[in-house]
Amino acid sequence: MNGDFARVTFDSAARFSRVLLQQGRILLEADFNEQSAIHHHFLRSLIVDLIGRHWRAGDSFTLAVDPQGTADFSISAGHFYLDGILCENDSACSYATQPWPYFPDAEHEPPTAGGLAYLECWERHVSALQYPGLREVALGGIDTASRAQIVWQVRVASQPWVDAHLALVLGALQLRLAIAKPEDRPPIQLVIDHVTNTQTAFTNALANFPGAAGDCATAGDLLDALDAARPLMRARAVHDATEDDPCSLSADAAFRSRENQLYRIEVHDSGLADGHATIKWSRENASVVFAIRGAPKLDVESNSISVSLESLGHDHRTGLCEGQWVELTGDAFEFTPVAPPLGQVSKIDRTRQTIVIQLQQKTTVDFAHCTLLKRWDQHDGVNAAGVLQVEEHNSPIWLPLERGVEVQFRVGGYYRTGDYWLVPARVASRDVGWPQTAGGPAAIPPHGVQRHRAALAYFKRDAADGWEFGRCGCSMLPLCP
Repeated sequence: MNGDFARVTFDSAARFSRVLLQQGRILLEADFNEQSAIHHHFLRSLIVDLIGRHWRAGDSFTLAVDPQGTADFSISAGHFYLDGILCENDSACSYATQPWPYFPDAEHEPPTAGGLAYLECWERHVSALQYPGLREVALGGIDTASRAQIVWQVRVASQPWVDAHLALVLGALQLRLAIAKPEDRPPIQLVIDHVTNTQTAFTNALANFPGAAGDCATAGDLLDALDAARPLMRARAVHDATEDDPCSLSADAAFRSRENQLYRIEVHDSGLADGHATIKWSRENASVVFAIRGAPKLDVESNSISVSLESLGHDHRTGLCEGQWVELTGDAFEFTPVAPPLGQVSKIDRTRQTIVIQLQQKTTVDFAHCTLLKRWDQHDGVNAAGVLQVEEHNSPIWLPLERGVEVQFRVGGYYRTGDYWLVPARVASRDVGWPQTAGGPAAIPPHGVQRHRAALAYFKRDAADGWEFGRCGCSMLPLCP
């Protein structure tokens, strides 16, 4: 969630049951948001404990041959519960016309042979820039609360796709194993063996379609294996014990700022820490976003883009300056694993509310799909594309962001575009809010995006017989028809 939040406080391990307001106290947005998170955690856990992680209501989300006779397949209407999250398909659709479609991308075309169709859902942040109906006209259309939205997609996993992704997962796990202490190696090796066995079982299931009774369990293991090597990050800011004056900031103080911040460290390019994975960061949780007016205009000769914006922000904190890195984004990038194009602001016309963005690399992106401009704040150490290369260390080597805030990525992670960590930094403590262990700051997986997956069906497709499906998953019928 990249809203304008001070911090995100929900922690399921704390076992809080509700938020209790007290008289005469200030109400923070974090308290309200935590109450909502507690409620959703309870409700979704109850659904999973009573019925299971993945199940459909009746014949919902059943795949079949497209009645229109196209090369596509149909998806029936109804409800599917994925880890307790309700996915709603209001009307029957096809793979190509589902409510949250893929944008043109060769990786996501319906495969020509066989594979696994699965459902993936997640929560995304929606602001008034994307959904103008959130603004209250009676208040002058000011920006108030934003929303969390459940989105889902039916996706397909072919054998080459699975092999490519699991190769990255296994590569990351092998790196962990190589640097682990002898006593820490057995559990890592167990994970490697499980992923390898799952990959072999999936290959056999596709070869033996329609397969055996246990093939659906194999499909579930396969989808879980995609997250077997989530990256781990630590964050810190060390106090200067000699600085006691609250009206001044020592040059030795770790967090040297006069404003509280919520840093967001987000993966830009997917891959391993071998020169492929990159990150970007924002001191405002990437909440400084601008609506694009009309289609951006690309100047091929100078490789620059002219963009008209609805607003240039209200102040320095929410505005733009020349030299800053920005990305052109929108649903086209949120619904595909493609990193949005980054560029550097080279010119600002505040009268016409237009800016010129200098791209550092040639791109084939269709800028007509770009509806939002998002500001990022990385500056020192960026490469030619404006991002930071991921470097992993288990030694005392840290990556400085700014104002004393530092992060460290532990060895053996598979980084995916859009994954992020949140680091609240506070002036009063001159520190960051980060979980601690006996050895210092804890290494934790990304705070998001939490993606949930469930197998829908194995399928086979050939020119003679068309589509053939082997459905996976449980179905629940109402107690009272």
